[in-house]
Amino acid sequence: MDAEAVRAALRGPAAAFWAAERLNEALGEPLPFGRPRVTAAAVGHLVRAGHLA
Repeated sequence: MDAEAVRAALRGPAAAFWAAERLNEALGEPLPFGRPRVTAAAVGHLVRAGHLA
């Protein structure tokens, strides 16, 4: 995916919760008991590690 196209589609910084929701949608089925695969806290870890901006 073109990173610049994604940035252009966003109208500013995305909240961690919103980013987690989009990642969960992309990954498909939730974990057992309805737990999300990605949490807002995990998004924060990814940002600090330099994997998300």
